[in-house]
Amino acid sequence: MNIKYFFLTSVLFTLLMGSCKKDPCCKLIPGPSLNYIDLNNLSIGQKSKYLLLWGEEYRVGDGSNYFYLDDTLILEVVAKDPQKGFMIEERFHYLGDVYTSWLEDEKDDVFQYFLKVSQDTLSILPVTGSFYKSRIFKSEYNGLKLPLAPIDQPEAQILGWFTNLSYCACNTKGFVKNYTQFGRIFPKLNLVVNNWPMASDGPGATFLYGPSEGFVRFSYYSAWTGSGYGFDLLP
Repeated sequence: MNIKYFFLTSVLFTLLMGSCKKDPCCKLIPGPSLNYIDLNNLSIGQKSKYLLLWGEEYRVGDGSNYFYLDDTLILEVVAKDPQKGFMIEERFHYLGDVYTSWLEDEKDDVFQYFLKVSQDTLSILPVTGSFYKSRIFKSEYNGLKLPLAPIDQPEAQILGWFTNLSYCACNTKGFVKNYTQFGRIFPKLNLVVNNWPMASDGPGATFLYGPSEGFVRFSYYSAWTGSGYGFDLLP
């Protein structure tokens, strides 16, 4: 099994993470400051931290071919605009070489964009101009809108690093119940699979999130290779 150990806030935290396997089941000690991004009640100072994963065999495997790395992503609410909503600052923290070329470019850049909630819909908006940059909301998804109201059909399951939904080069929505990630149980989450770019050999993306839980998992993968990366919310 290919997995790195990583250091976060303390030696004890590191020892606990060192026992993690592919199945995100470890009970971790929270960091000193837990004020997760709450999409229903965004406020300045909220912050969520994610652990990077790398997966293979999208569409053809059983979801088990993935592993975590020691790189993290931090999203923080840093400002508010009366028209655009709340500004997010996105930082990537890596140790040593970056595992994938998808994240190598602009690895030291800090990206900013707005999250705006209106009529139970989340929009991602650029700070200026027509486009934003992000490691999770890629250029193919400029103009992305995600429903915050509960999605009631169909029920899906998480299989390793992807879902059990039948593959479709289209947009698919569903929900996931009682999902466990790093020891934290999420009773119900919305699931949006945006695979429409794969119809023309572009990348696909999956978003697992909840109105109050924020984004729990992102993943982004190649139509050509079936490999890709994701970020899982840390406790």
